[in-house]
Amino acid sequence: MYIRSVRSVFSAALVVLLLLASRSTALGQIVPKLETTIGTGSSVSYFVLDFLGGLAPQSYAFAYRYDGAKTGGDLISALATDAPGFSVQFQQFSFGRYYEAFGYDGKSLAAPLSDRNNYWSYWIGPDGQDWASPTFGADSRPLANGSWDGWSYAANNIAVAPTTPRLDAGSAAPEPGTLALLAVGAISGLGTTLRRRRRAERN
Repeated sequence: MYIRSVRSVFSAALVVLLLLASRSTALGQIVPKLETTIGTGSSVSYFVLDFLGGLAPQSYAFAYRYDGAKTGGDLISALATDAPGFSVQFQQFSFGRYYEAFGYDGKSLAAPLSDRNNYWSYWIGPDGQDWASPTFGADSRPLANGSWDGWSYAANNIAVAPTTPRLDAGSAAPEPGTLALLAVGAISGLGTTLRRRRRAERN
């Protein structure tokens, strides 16, 4: 009985500590609030459209499933075809497309090539939060499984990285502090059990 009790309390403490580690790792990851997922295939890439102002919500995220070699331009074309309410306007050049306007959910912002004050800025990243503005266009951007493409409206020629809309986790999972307290309580319970057993054995 003594050994089983100790093992039970120790196992409970270990489980809580593992949950704490898992929860802490998950906090560093983006869980996007997706409008829709289009396409089929074993690979998935993500797209964020950020109007940077106007009526809320201003930012939207989409998922694109595919097989084979695809580009950021292919992703936009697929959204324009398969994502309800998504629209895009562009000019075609020999080097690729210049994207002049994006629209979604009743919102639309245009920045034609003749506009010297505004444009749509292009961003890429590995996780939906660490963005970089590339020196190439979307048509030259090879997608990879898990990659992120983003577009944000650069008013007054000020480019700002898009913000990825996230799911609100709410109270679905305990916070790290709560899990830590549970772990401390479980380990403390283990110590109490050991002391009581030892006193009983002496008597």
